Amino acid sequence: MLWTMVLEQQLALELVHKQLNRILVVLYLDLDMPLLMMLPLPLMEPGSIR
Repeated sequence: MLWTMVLEQQLALELVHKQLNRILVVLYLDLDMPLLMMLPLPLMEPGSIR
């Protein structure tokens, strides 16, 4: 039973990560600010921005 809870938490975390990634991409494309380039984006690969 404990394992299913752990697995569910892992899946939830992955979903949150994907959503955050999507939001960051949308924000970057919308604002197109150099400030966002200076922010650390651990969720994104450096090559994925333009």
